[in-house]
Amino acid sequence: MIFLQADKEKTERGKPEEQKKDQRPISWSLHKFFKSSKPKDSESFVAVQVKEPETGWKQPLEAESKVFAMEVEEAQASESQPVQQAPVVQQRKRKGGRPPQSRNGKKNCILTGQQKIFAIQFVEDYLKQPGNSKNKALDSVSQQLKCSKAQVHRAWGKKYFWRDWADKQERKACARPGTGRKRGQRVVMRAGNKGQRVPGQRGYLGNTDHTREFVLQVQVYAELEQSQGHTLYRADLTRRFSQLLDSAISFAEDAQADGSFNPDCARQLAAWKQKQAALLRKDKRDKQGKYLVRKTGFVERSKQRQTPLSVQQEIDRVERSWGHFDTILWLTGCADSPQLSDWIGQPERWVFNRQNTVISMSDQIPVWLKPDAGKVLVHSSVRRASRAAASKRKSRKASAQGEEQDCEAAEDQPRDLTIAAGNPANSRARFTFVARQLIHNYYKPDAEPEG
Repeated sequence: MIFLQADKEKTERGKPEEQKKDQRPISWSLHKFFKSSKPKDSESFVAVQVKEPETGWKQPLEAESKVFAMEVEEAQASESQPVQQAPVVQQRKRKGGRPPQSRNGKKNCILTGQQKIFAIQFVEDYLKQPGNSKNKALDSVSQQLKCSKAQVHRAWGKKYFWRDWADKQERKACARPGTGRKRGQRVVMRAGNKGQRVPGQRGYLGNTDHTREFVLQVQVYAELEQSQGHTLYRADLTRRFSQLLDSAISFAEDAQADGSFNPDCARQLAAWKQKQAALLRKDKRDKQGKYLVRKTGFVERSKQRQTPLSVQQEIDRVERSWGHFDTILWLTGCADSPQLSDWIGQPERWVFNRQNTVISMSDQIPVWLKPDAGKVLVHSSVRRASRAAASKRKSRKASAQGEEQDCEAAEDQPRDLTIAAGNPANSRARFTFVARQLIHNYYKPDAEPEG
């Protein structure tokens, strides 16, 4: 109930003026809102709500809910009208993975390799018949495989790739969804299956590589050099790559000067020049060399033996050595005295005592018998202190040139030496072990040789 209450100045005229100033209206905000533009000095009115309204937005809803609850209780109490309670529906949380989608009433499925081979063969056989179109063939095979038409169209666009895949993997066309393994194979995935996307027209995945053609040329060069028996190093690959890059940039600049340069290749030329500038740094050359080794299919290995001879020269030397030893062995065991005259001073005596000849062989083997100190463990804090000392040594050099620096910091430097206990002469103590072997009864036909 809202009413207008007159100002209490009439009733409180007898009170002092200080009390009158301190008193405020009952509702100050309504007073500020409803006051007239020209208020009267004698009286003012304030809108005040002194009682809560009888009806509100909650009361009708509460009344309806009470009535509904009373009807439900009455129905439950009566046997003639049984009440069936609605089941409690719990909202399920979303499962992981790709949500199921529907494209024109078809389930979202991914074709396997065998299904793609089936689709390709079906489209080829369908197009051989006169009057058939490619569009109808794609629709028909999509209905059989229960997949979208776009998937069949993509498989048809890469039919040469999937045919090559079927030949290498020894797979046959099948309309049923297969698995990643062949029949009878226990391994789920083959060794060559990388589980990645199929490359497109570029022939490779990832970002655009403007220097890919040079990498492929370096690969051909490395394989040719290896087939000819030449030894390759990482620096050889980097040098060949740099030569090809410089040559391509030179030809492109000449084309720009002649006016025959293709403007579409400007971005490619900029990437070439950027790579050329980066190869001037040693760290970039090392990184590019490792990249070329990996991309060309080679592996860096530590050398086990160092020799100036080629493989064929080593084979020729060992075969000549074996032939020479076999010749000497035949002369001493089977030749007559005239044939031994060029090799032995008394050939007749040698032939007479041939069965008592002893074969002696010796070899000198270097050995290091004294123990040497191996690698020593050093904490990383020591390495950090040594790096700080290196920076201070630079400042010491600057002070020698006349520049100002912190002399105390330059002098107070930790010792950067890894020291291990042991005699330094042990690593140089080389001994020679002379191994001698003797073979008896080698020329006796009725006895077994003894070592």
